[in-house]
Amino acid sequence: RIEASLIEGNFAGGGGGGVYISPNYPGTKVIIQDTRVTQNETDATFAGSLGGGIFSGAGLTLIRVTVDGNRSYGAGGLFQYGNEGLLTVHDSTFHNNSAVNVAGGLWLAGALGHTFTNVTVSENTAGDWAGGLYVTDLPASLQNVTLSGNRAPLGANIYTLRTTVTITSTIIANPQGGGENCAAQDAVQPAISGGYNLDSDSSCALSSATDLLATDPLLGPLTD
Repeated sequence: RIEASLIEGNFAGGGGGGVYISPNYPGTKVIIQDTRVTQNETDATFAGSLGGGIFSGAGLTLIRVTVDGNRSYGAGGLFQYGNEGLLTVHDSTFHNNSAVNVAGGLWLAGALGHTFTNVTVSENTAGDWAGGLYVTDLPASLQNVTLSGNRAPLGANIYTLRTTVTITSTIIANPQGGGENCAAQDAVQPAISGGYNLDSDSSCALSSATDLLATDPLLGPLTD
């Protein structure tokens, strides 16, 4: 358990510039709470360097955590994977992280049922795709989440591969870098609506009568 901590300015040649959680210990569950993970870095010239802020292969819960200003080749903020690598995030922020390749904010792989509640993913950057959130192979669930101002040529805010995400009461807006809000590969659609969402460019294929499409949320800048 990590609590009330500042994890800042660290470097790793491989994965996990700030925090590395090994996948080699079955049953491991980690909680990070009331903590900031900032300005950490992995070797951005090495294609295997993932998780500039956090690299996790175990069950991970984040509560009131800020992950900001981290950098890597892939998954600038957080890389989560492995059969037991279930990620649960509450009341947290991923802001201004960057990846040379994919997943400026977060890359989720491996486990079934990643969940996000009351989370902001904003102004993260990826050189190729998935500026904000990259979800592969197994679905994730977002509720009361804001994805805004993330930057990538494809899927600026959300990019899914062989899966989809279910979003409820969520804002997806202000894509940057040439990509639309949502993009998908080998999936019928990038997102399934749980209702009451806003998609500023209508690229997420939302279908609920309660969703707002092609609508500007008029968001202000992120503040503490």
